[in-house]
Amino acid sequence: MKVEHKCQCISNLKLLMYVGITLIMCFFIPFRMQAGAFSSPESFGKISFRVNENMSSDTSVTYLTVCENAFPYTWHGHVIESPGFYVFSVSGGNYEALDLDVYPAPSPLISMEYFDCTDLSGYLQAPDNMVSYLWSTGTVTQTLTVSQAGTYGVTVTDVHSCTYSAEKLIHITVNPIASVSVHNMCAGSDQFVDVSYTGTPSIFVGNRTASLVVKDTIFLPDGEYCEPYGCSYRSPVNFDVFPSGATVNSVNDIRYVRIKMEHSWSKDIYINITCPNGHKADILKYGGSGTSSCNSTIPQTSRGWQGPDISNAFGSTYFGVPVDDDIGSGCTPTPMGTGWNYCWSNNNSEGYQYAPGAGSLIYRDQHAHSIGGGHESFDSTNVANKTNLYHPDQSFASLVGCPLNGLWYIEVVDGYSIDNGYIFEWELMLSSNLMPQEQAPVTGMDVIGPWTQAISDTSAVISPPATLESDVDQAYTFIVYEEDGCHYDTVQTIHIHVPDIEIYYDTICQGTAYNAHGFSRSASATNTPGDFWLKRRVNTPGSYNMPCFDSVKVLLTINPKP
Repeated sequence: MKVEHKCQCISNLKLLMYVGITLIMCFFIPFRMQAGAFSSPESFGKISFRVNENMSSDTSVTYLTVCENAFPYTWHGHVIESPGFYVFSVSGGNYEALDLDVYPAPSPLISMEYFDCTDLSGYLQAPDNMVSYLWSTGTVTQTLTVSQAGTYGVTVTDVHSCTYSAEKLIHITVNPIASVSVHNMCAGSDQFVDVSYTGTPSIFVGNRTASLVVKDTIFLPDGEYCEPYGCSYRSPVNFDVFPSGATVNSVNDIRYVRIKMEHSWSKDIYINITCPNGHKADILKYGGSGTSSCNSTIPQTSRGWQGPDISNAFGSTYFGVPVDDDIGSGCTPTPMGTGWNYCWSNNNSEGYQYAPGAGSLIYRDQHAHSIGGGHESFDSTNVANKTNLYHPDQSFASLVGCPLNGLWYIEVVDGYSIDNGYIFEWELMLSSNLMPQEQAPVTGMDVIGPWTQAISDTSAVISPPATLESDVDQAYTFIVYEEDGCHYDTVQTIHIHVPDIEIYYDTICQGTAYNAHGFSRSASATNTPGDFWLKRRVNTPGSYNMPCFDSVKVLLTINPKP
């Protein structure tokens, strides 16, 4: 038998509750001796207790303190998993007792106490008050100066002869910012800013990052084959920063896939991610049953609702805030709605909070958000706060074994013949722990200045309001953060143009041709008397992140013939 209830001391007495029987008294003789088999002193005493009404017993007590890392601990053939008070039966109806305690381990074993991002050096520190220190470099002092990337280890021994070991990976790099490409803006527009080492990001870094973002505003037509993408939006990111031959070893190596999109009726959509060797994972299986020309491009195994709890079987929940009056638009782009971020992940090492009841089914009403007009959309993911992520319909475990380097594709297909939407950007975030140790991964960025908002750790948006009264040259500070705690910044000035509106008032006679201020109207076009506004947009001179238009308006009064 075994009792794991520890005695509570009252003066020189201890009280022990023997399970299911009675209260017994125990006392100890305060004498200690060194036990050669243990790494700490051992002392002995005696307790008296009643096993039942007809039987009592006296036994010795061993008081023992061991190192915290000594567990599981073996004592007299008994394997003990944690400290406590134990009573064991032995031959002849006798008992032996152990009062086991621990010497706590120091924590943390290695800390980066100082790092100079200018001369790329710093020092690691082990805990105070240790008897001895031994670093992997052979250094025997408490601190270790480091100036090269690598893994550094230390073994410490405390006053109780307990030894503990730990390692720390150190990255050291130079300023990673190679260039910043931002553009002038029109008030009332948005400029998205991201950081990457490849493609055409706003902030191009010579250093490497485990996240790649593609910014493409792509129209998703109503299940029709449209040039140049055909039936699907398919866009790659190309990684080349990982060690040669490195592969995905677990779902935690893929932090998330993020898509910023808007679309009505989720059942119309099929989404997958394809890794460099062609293996795929279905992020969102197709829930529709339409007969569009693109319906047949979706694999049969990628169709059908997933999960046991279906409360939105028609898939009527939206993504983002779409413009849902676009039936029959074909390949012609329709008015653009507002895209929201959605992240899919199976990662359990980053502290992500997943949407309530998400499981593998994104289209449940349990986390829908009203957008007005009787419609609901899936709540967006807060990337910066790591909340409201979703699980893919097919676990990313199917991507284990995929090469890290090479082309990764996202594919989005609208398989239904009505409803459409837009893809604005997508991101693949892999674990920075996979990076070569010589590279300090870029883990984030900030944009400091007015009218800015973070989208994720590696992207932001600048949105000067349309209500600005006049043009302004605005300075913005772009900051890049590295995993080692260093950050680097640069300042760029963006010209923000407030569109001009030129207004003219002209009068002509009925049936008279009109040619002025860039407008041309034939005589037959001015045959109806009355007031008419003529309006046109004028492309603003200069380079802007998107077309910036001034406008010309004419209030044309057509007087009837005398």
